[in-house]
Formats: sequence, structure tokens, C-alpha cells
Amino acid sequence: QVINTVFKGGEILVDGMSEMMLINGKNVTFAKGENGYFKFSALKGETVNYSGLTYNEPNHAFTTISEDDTHTYYQAVSLETPYGLIGTANASLKDYPFAMFQKPTGSDEWTFFAYRSGYTDPFVDNQFTQYWNFDGEMVFFMRRDVDWSNRAAYPNGFRMRPTATIDLNGHTLIGSNVGEATFYFATKSLQNGTNARNFIFKNGTIITKDKPFVLFNPQASTSGDAANDPTINVTFDNVTLKRAEDAKKEQPFVQLNFMHDGFAFKTNITYNDCTFDVRGEYNNPDSPNMYLFTVSSGSSKYSYTSRLTATQTVNGGKILADDTDNLRMMLDGRPNGSTLAINEGSNGELLQLVLPTGTENQFIKGGDDTANLINLSGHPYAYAYWKTSSDGVNDTYSLVPYWMTTSQAIPKTSVTLSTDLIYNIYLPTNRVTAAKINGEAVDLKNAPKVTLDNGLTYWHITVEAGLLGACDEIELVTTVNVGGGKLEDATRKINIIKYAKNILASNLGETDKTLAKDMLAYVKAACVYAGNQDETIDTIDAILGNHTVAPNLGTAVQNTQGLASAALLLNDKPAFVFFPELVNGEAKYDLNAYKFTINGVSVAAEITEVNGKTALVVSTYAYAMCETVNYTIEGTEISGAYNLAAYYNGVKGNANTAALVKALYQYSLSAKAYKAEKTA
Repeated sequence: QVINTVFKGGEILVDGMSEMMLINGKNVTFAKGENGYFKFSALKGETVNYSGLTYNEPNHAFTTISEDDTHTYYQAVSLETPYGLIGTANASLKDYPFAMFQKPTGSDEWTFFAYRSGYTDPFVDNQFTQYWNFDGEMVFFMRRDVDWSNRAAYPNGFRMRPTATIDLNGHTLIGSNVGEATFYFATKSLQNGTNARNFIFKNGTIITKDKPFVLFNPQASTSGDAANDPTINVTFDNVTLKRAEDAKKEQPFVQLNFMHDGFAFKTNITYNDCTFDVRGEYNNPDSPNMYLFTVSSGSSKYSYTSRLTATQTVNGGKILADDTDNLRMMLDGRPNGSTLAINEGSNGELLQLVLPTGTENQFIKGGDDTANLINLSGHPYAYAYWKTSSDGVNDTYSLVPYWMTTSQAIPKTSVTLSTDLIYNIYLPTNRVTAAKINGEAVDLKNAPKVTLDNGLTYWHITVEAGLLGACDEIELVTTVNVGGGKLEDATRKINIIKYAKNILASNLGETDKTLAKDMLAYVKAACVYAGNQDETIDTIDAILGNHTVAPNLGTAVQNTQGLASAALLLNDKPAFVFFPELVNGEAKYDLNAYKFTINGVSVAAEITEVNGKTALVVSTYAYAMCETVNYTIEGTEISGAYNLAAYYNGVKGNANTAALVKALYQYSLSAKAYKAEKTA
């Protein structure tokens, strides 16, 4: 008789019984249960034979995952990664927290690289010698949290020739607090055929205490030619950089060193959509200011003549802080050519600052307070943080050009979603001297003026984006008088979809967000209907996810006395179109006698030609498209009515047209609800 045993999830703690538990191990199968993978522990030092155990899903292995002072822990682990399968001999999470993969130049395939047993750090000296002359890319894929806080020796992984990506895989890497840095880049170690090294850290959390995570140090020059100076490129991509709770380091993440005179070194540091979490107590009398981005470091006894040039680029992201009295973001003042550039991230936003509601922003102030400004490369002025939103728990400050934050110079933009897709641009009359939209000069002299709720006067400029142009960027260039007889240009790129995405990411109410979703669904349906709009469709899909459009259009109303027919125009601005009854090719009734109303309110009709036929076109706002259009013919007893449901009945056999009508109806309902709420 064969007995098969299946463990679905669960945990067994074993002291001195490991061999007994695993009798007939070949007939023991482990499956994932509701509480995760099955695991067990045995006393540290026990002989545990699990080689015959099987797991009922492919590409899994039973192995050690960790140990403490008394026990060793075992569990089934997946051998699958985005780069390929981990070899079963390297399945242990305890011994192999990193899975290493290589892709030679010219190849599209990643290959698993088995390094020596027992090495928790693949960057140590007796490992990197195997990578010196490898030509291609390498990935170190983290499989569990890694604590290097007690690692005294910093790695020499920077000697690698290939591009190295450290994929944190959602895990946390705790940096060294014993060694000089967790990663130490020095020019004297650049070798083997290239003066450039590329390192990428992505998708996870990095925690530092009182040692920098990365230290750059010019210790030698490999060339007297500045154009060929050795270069280290380091990118942090979607990484949370966080201080340990008891950290006192004044520069918590990246440090650049000037301590060796006369040596050349270039570095490019890029942060893409990163979060800088500097919350927690900071009290260091020796270093009263904490710097996020700087090129200064080292002792005052050096003359800082090293040609260390640092280019630092921050693309989006946010700073999480709870006490900004001592927090600074700035560049060193030495004329060494170093730069800090701040650009939009993937969400279209510049670097944001998030503080608990009620916390005074001493970091970089908005308004006319010039304290603690950032210097930005190529810009004679500064940027500042301006409070843009609050959810009652946290306040969010957005980084904008400092001279744009003064109350007289802030351009305002919005989209009228509930009526037509029109971009509204408001330019302060006090400071804006000129503007261009998509390269065309704006006639400010004849533009209408409005006074907004801040009491300031603005020129009101509108841009009709249209359905199929919702993804097209509108480039707004404003010229502002920044004082001292100087004019400065600022460029903003805006579009309908980006605006809607910002609404969905904001703290606005559900009515606003429903309107934005249904508007996007309507734009998508129009793009499918029109064809050749794949970019817009893909962009909207990424925002909406599984948002569905399935409204009940209600009862169809189609009383068309005095008309040959009625239909709908599905252009950028939808409209009802009515074709008058004809006699001998002429309109039977005076075209001006047709009078149209919606909910008792008169609406105008344009007498024009549609498809070569005389027509009466009734255009209305989005919020009224779900209503029934009624009409009469003056001098007669004739009356009639028509609505979207009637049009839908005529086109429902055409999938794309029917989907567009449904989306328009749902968008109209949301616009109607939005209008009712805002005017209540």
C-alpha cells in the first residue's frame, strides 16, 4: 500500500524529529494553502533530508529560507524570475538571496549564473573577478530582504565591466553602517576596456543609517582628457530611499567626495519616480542641515581641486518628511560644473513634498519667501514648493518655478469636462507679458479678462482639444516679467488625458472622479470608432483598467413628424441632426419655424448641409446629450421628439458605433450629476 501525503500550507515546528517527519518523503507533496507555502523548522544543526520532497507546482523547490540562533527554517520557494529559472542547486533563500543572470551583447536571452555556495553578497572580491571581462548586461535579482548593516567591507562590484542591474524585486536592502559606504565607486578601480560603469537599482526599498548608500570618490585619473574622464552612471528607478529610525547622517543616500586633489571623475545620478522618506527625528548638532542632493563632502584641509563633475537628475517622485526645519535640497556652491535637474516623472508631476497636515513647510517656501531655495542648472532663478492639495492627513507641495509661485504670476489651467472638451488657460495680467499656444502667439490684447476667487485678474484663453486630440499635448509658453527688467519663459505641456489622470489621483470627490472616468471611456470609444488611435487607447486603458460602460439608455423617443429623418452627428462635438420634410426637393416648412427645446429650455439650431442635404443641427452641452430633444413647427400643430436611445436602436448592429453611443450617454449622465452637485 502506498500512502501519499499532501501538506497544503501550514507550518510544523520540529525539535529533534526531522528524520521521523520525513519518512517516505518521496510520497510527501507540498502545496500552497490559504496561508501561503508550507514551511517547517528544525533545530539548528539537525540533519534534515528533504531531497525527495516534491511540490505540486512546476518550478518550485523545497529549501532553507533562513535561520536564527536555534532553528533552521525550510519552505518551498519559486525558482521563476522575470529573467529565467534559478538553478535548483541555488534554490536556498538563506544562502542565495540574489539570483544572478547574464545577457551577452547581441543576445536577447538571459542566462542564470551560478556563483559559489554560501555567498550572500555576490559583489565580493572573489566573485567580481568572474565579471571583469564579461561583455553584456547582468541582473542581480533579490529574493528576500537583505540586511547588510553589519557589513564592514564595501563591495568592489563597481569593477564590473557590464551594465549591472540590482532588481530589488519589492524587497528591502539595508545598507552598511560599518563600512564607509554600501557601494563605493572610485576611479582607480575602473578597468578592463571601458571608462564607464552603469548601475541600476530598481523596484524596492533601500534603508540607510549613518553611512551613505553610495559614495563616489576620485582617487585616480585614467585620462588627461576631460572628455574621456572615467564615469560612473547610477540610476535609482522606482526605489524608496529611507532613513533608519535612529539615523543621524546629514546626507543620507548618495555622497560625492572631493577629498583627493587633482583627480578627474564624472558621475551621472538619476532618480526616476523615487520616494525619499526622511521622516523621523533628526538631531545632529555637528551637522544641523540634512541634504538630499549635494556634491559637497570631505575635509576643509583639501582645496577641492579635483575635477569631480556630478550631474544629478530627479524625474518625478516625492519627498516624505515630518519635520523640515533642518531639511535642505541644494547644490554645492563650488564652480565645478555640477548640476541638478528636476523634470517630470511618469505621472507628469515634478518632485513633490508631502508633509503631515499642519506641519509648517520650512523646507522650501512658496509665496515671496526666498528662504532655502534650490538652484537649478541653466535657470537664473529658483524653484519652490507650493501647496497644491491636502487630504486632511497630509499636505502635498508641488515643485514649480519660484517666480511662477508668486501670486501675480501663477498660470491656472482646467478642462471643462461637463460641457465640452475645452482647455481653459488663465494667464495673470499683472506679470504675464506674452504667451504662445502650440507655437502660435496669443492675442492677449483682445483676450477676455476674468477675476478669479483669489481676487486677481486673468486673461482667459480656451483651446478646443476635441475627442481625437485628447492625447495630443498642448504646449503653453508664458513669458513672465520676473523683475529687474528681465523676462523669463516657462513651458508647460498639458492635455486632456493628463488632466483626467490628475483628477483620479487627487482627493476630489467621487462625482469628479466618475466624470473623469466616463469622459475617458467616451474618448476611448471615439478613438476605436475613428480607428488609428492606438496610442490614445493604450494610454486610457492604462488609467481605467477594467472600467466598463454598460448604461441602460432608457426608452427610445422617435416622433419625427415634419421631418424626413433624425440622427446624430458623432464629430468632436456631438449634435442631433434633423432633416426637414421635403416637397419637390424643397423644405415643406419654413426652416426658421422649427423650434427646439431640451427640458423646456430653447436651444438654437444651425441651418446647414450634412452629407449634401439641408439639415438642422442642434448642438448642446455634454450634460444634456442624455435628454430628449423636443421640437415644434411654428404656424402648425406639428410637434416631435428624439433622443439617443432612438438613435442607438438604429445603430446597435454596428458594434463600434453602438459602443460610442453608450459611452456618450454614460458620460452625459456623469456630466449632468456633476453640474447638479456643483450648482446645488
